[in-house]
Amino acid sequence: MTEPYADTPSVSRTMAAIILMAVLALLTYANTFTTPFVFDDLPHIVENARIRFTPSIPGSASRLMEVLTSTRSLAFLTFALNYYFHGYDVRGFHAVNLIIHLITALLVFLVARRTLRLCNAGNDPAALLAAALWLVNPVHTQSVTYIVQRMNAMAAMFYMLALYLYIRTRMKTGGSHGRVRDALGYVLCLAATALALASKENAVTLPVVLLLYEWYFFQNLDRTWLKKQLPWMGIAAAAAAALVLFLMRETSLAGILNDLYDQQGFTMGQRLLSEAGVVVYYISLLIFPHPGRLVINYDFPLSRTPIDPLSTAPALAAMLMLTLAAVYGARRHRLISFAVLWFLITLSVESSVIGLALIYEHRTYLPSVFPLIAMTALLFHRLPAQKRSFIISGVLIVICAFWTHQRNAVWNDAARFWQDSLAKTPNDSNTHNHLGIALSRAGQYEAAISHFRIALRAIVNPDVASVHNNLCAALVGAGRYAEAIDHCRAALRLNPDYVNAHFNLGFALYKTGCRLEAIRHYRTGLLSAPDPKDPNLVSVYNNLGAALAAQGEIDEAVVFFHKAVELDPDNIDACYNLGVILKTENRLTEGP
Repeated sequence: MTEPYADTPSVSRTMAAIILMAVLALLTYANTFTTPFVFDDLPHIVENARIRFTPSIPGSASRLMEVLTSTRSLAFLTFALNYYFHGYDVRGFHAVNLIIHLITALLVFLVARRTLRLCNAGNDPAALLAAALWLVNPVHTQSVTYIVQRMNAMAAMFYMLALYLYIRTRMKTGGSHGRVRDALGYVLCLAATALALASKENAVTLPVVLLLYEWYFFQNLDRTWLKKQLPWMGIAAAAAAALVLFLMRETSLAGILNDLYDQQGFTMGQRLLSEAGVVVYYISLLIFPHPGRLVINYDFPLSRTPIDPLSTAPALAAMLMLTLAAVYGARRHRLISFAVLWFLITLSVESSVIGLALIYEHRTYLPSVFPLIAMTALLFHRLPAQKRSFIISGVLIVICAFWTHQRNAVWNDAARFWQDSLAKTPNDSNTHNHLGIALSRAGQYEAAISHFRIALRAIVNPDVASVHNNLCAALVGAGRYAEAIDHCRAALRLNPDYVNAHFNLGFALYKTGCRLEAIRHYRTGLLSAPDPKDPNLVSVYNNLGAALAAQGEIDEAVVFFHKAVELDPDNIDACYNLGVILKTENRLTEGP
């Protein structure tokens, strides 16, 4: 039996594509390898004890098991492996992110090449240029340079791998060994799907996309075939819904529908109305991704009704027209129609009923794939002279690569990054808060204090306690302990179980001579700390030991100094304090 589809890609062309894409990726992202941890990198990586898998750290194996049984386990496992090999050296984290991005771009090329053949809409050069445009798009810096969004990039990588394996298997159907080969292809596709889901929940849309791809490119939009698949579609939809709930098992259904919305400060209806404008904005970013339009925290207008703000109604109309055009224009413009539906389907998890923040650039990472493939194919179709198509595509690639390099330069310094964000969203309290954190980490305490105060005045997020705590930490750094105590107490009034607020208050109280109360807050914080072996507790154990020693409770002070040294044998303060107290008490022969 002969194969129904011609599929003889040149190995030399594929290798040339890999080399060209690798060089382009390295040149474009060369300035990212020292980019620091920012924003959600801090709680999910830097402050996340579960990823610290190192034999020398007690309890690290049990924490690794927590990672493997959590949601997005595969992504967090890679963070743990990064830590295992090089600690918190950001270069290793960025190298892995860039490799994932490059692999995904190569998969985009392979999928584009086969898709363009199936619908006679282009050739290998067109597929390569589409993948290159996707590779260097500045919008994707949030999925590549922002370390924690590796989970988003990994989900996209395995998503594209599953799609490629499916297409490749379908195009290879037939031959004497067809059944075994097909079975293996589908098993690998299923495995890639599982890996995508273990990276991020939005991969749950993959079965729908595979079915749509089959109908568009292998069944030639045969409605009879589609009607026969309706029962399977219902089963797939129910399975997908159940899978989403399972993947989000750490958040209850009530949490998805109520608690998340309470945290965001808007209703489900308002979010659904607002997402029409958000999706239109995403499309505009793909068309014109200038760095001046990119920001981590968008101050996007919330739509309360279809006419408030006035931009809501046109956005809703644009979404409706886009969807109808894709449906009714499927036969005449198959690739463009599929690209539109791909964009909307792959965005659906994060742009629908789940109470997430309204807008983030990284959400366009996977959805942008087919729109860019369709745009490139259209360019080659409208300009029959390939030389012109190459020139225009080349210019676009150079411009986008330059813009991506520019945007990455902003990411390279935490304070500069948040200052850039503040310039674009000057009224965003969250941006003031994070700029304050960056300035505090850089030792610029007075500047940080002013931004925390602005965040407190303008805050709309219910988590005011964290801003009070951050301000407390900055005031402690500036030596303004009395003011620090006031803000720590304010944080604890809002959240009595706030562990870090107890620790910061303990330190400030100790510095003002209130040792007994300082010890009480240290103890309270440690009782609520999720992991007593967390290396972040080194300074807490050391400070509590100092407070206890000052109160004459030497034996207990020694215990806490020992705990600090056990967690970090290179901590100079803890080692010094332990040595001094042991020498003073003539206990230098005492072991840990």
